[in-house]
Amino acid sequence: MGAPRIVGVGILVVGLAACGGGGGGDVAATTSPTTTAVGAVEGFDAADQAYATAFDAGSADVAAARKAGNLAGAQAGGRKIRDGLFAYDAALRTLTFPPAATAKATTLITAIADAIAALDAQNTATDLAAYQSADPTTGSAVRELIAARADLRDAVGGAPPANGGSSTTVRATTSTLVTKQQPLDRPYVSSGTVNDASAWLTDLLSVGAANADPAITSSDSLGIVEAWSGAFPLLTTSGRVVGSSVEAPAGGVSGFTVYAKNDKEPGSAGNPLYLAFAVKDSAGRCAAGALSGFPAPTAQRTLTLPAGPCTGAAATTAGDF
Repeated sequence: MGAPRIVGVGILVVGLAACGGGGGGDVAATTSPTTTAVGAVEGFDAADQAYATAFDAGSADVAAARKAGNLAGAQAGGRKIRDGLFAYDAALRTLTFPPAATAKATTLITAIADAIAALDAQNTATDLAAYQSADPTTGSAVRELIAARADLRDAVGGAPPANGGSSTTVRATTSTLVTKQQPLDRPYVSSGTVNDASAWLTDLLSVGAANADPAITSSDSLGIVEAWSGAFPLLTTSGRVVGSSVEAPAGGVSGFTVYAKNDKEPGSAGNPLYLAFAVKDSAGRCAAGALSGFPAPTAQRTLTLPAGPCTGAAATTAGDF
């Protein structure tokens, strides 16, 4: 499976100081985790949301600049991301985490530093073509940051991951992206239960193809998953949309990230983007499909999975991505 076609941070040209606040280093553990864990949760939630807000603002500016071929404009938008990353690092360093979470907090701070370094290297590009060629490297660093955020949240508890990079296991349900997709009334959906995986897959493919938009950089699915949630509000429930390596839950989807088939090259007509996913109904029946294409994955395919896991990863293999 290729690397995600990272949107937002992963495709920014950012003017960063390589030695700024994200310099790594250990964070303190508390000797009374029961009393300070709550403070860590609240502090982490606040820091995470502030970072997400900066991310979304910068990403919107960068998306417009990239579309216009404006490198300087992309750099200006990226500076908002830089400020958010540095502030995120600084806020984390003020928190006292319980011992069980200290190592994960240090990992996140290190991941922030690595993301800053990758973005800084990408910013040395003097034209958009060279800048775009650095996307895979930057994307790898950002994926590590996303994973570290999710790991620390699991350790301290709190709200689902904020927008601006979702968990590698369970997709964030709090998104500021407004989809144009309206709810669909389908006979196979009742009281939050899906009773026909095949029919649901057909609708999800259609909705995804109609809403995929490469200009939507605040979504790692190019707006597809947001549209799915608009069509089927049951998907806004936490745990209904999970990472591609995780078994699809009943009435849920496994797989939420758009990837480039060859992770060493930017997406193109010869290197299409894709989102492979699997769904499961209330009876445990599995169905799988994929959206693919460039500049947006809009071509619809129904896939046949062998006996075994009902996952986006299995769909990726079945689709030969």
